[in-house]
Amino acid sequence: MEICSTEFNLRIEKVKKIIIDTIERGLENLSFIQPEDKIACLFIRYDSNYAFTPFLYLFTESEKEKQDQSDNPIALYTHCEAKYSTDNLTLPVDLELDECEALDEDFHQLYEEAYNEDDEDDNSKYLRLDKKLFDTYLDICQQLTRNGKLKQALPTTNEFHVMACGSRQYNEWEFVHQLLPEPEVKKIEEKYQRFVNKPNLSLEEAALINLIQQCMETFGR
Repeated sequence: MEICSTEFNLRIEKVKKIIIDTIERGLENLSFIQPEDKIACLFIRYDSNYAFTPFLYLFTESEKEKQDQSDNPIALYTHCEAKYSTDNLTLPVDLELDECEALDEDFHQLYEEAYNEDDEDDNSKYLRLDKKLFDTYLDICQQLTRNGKLKQALPTTNEFHVMACGSRQYNEWEFVHQLLPEPEVKKIEEKYQRFVNKPNLSLEEAALINLIQQCMETFGR
């Protein structure tokens, strides 16, 4: 099984469409959203075990405002605490579909093979898999945004956006730069600089800075 093969890429394109269609159809029914809530973000979280059956979160305006108070510049995307999510079964979208799960298994096998084949000096196969997933979810987010169906269906804020991250890839920083408008990216970058220069960083905060810097290096920022 080769990640660059035409057959494998066609399977990814097919599952990508299934994910987009399933999300849009699932969020047409608004009965689960309480009247006082406005939605600020649809967040999609995947990893190497659940590459194509990701977890979904709808962050409300109040949840976003709470996380915006944090020193962490990307707190909204690192805490994954949402009133509405597939994690806690409060979001009626089921992505555990046969074709998605089959591709999950194949991708997990590719990751296992890459882990066994790559050595300390060459983890190129592993990184190619990470990049493939990144590009796939970047396209999913962009298509969901362009389609406009979510903004029509959901009670959204003016700043509503679609975001993703790989929970084991720690690539939130790059998704932010690719998906948010430039003024929002600038605000987050300024907040990051204040965060880096914060005195008495906790171990958790220092670890987050390290992960963000690794992401910058991976994507050449």
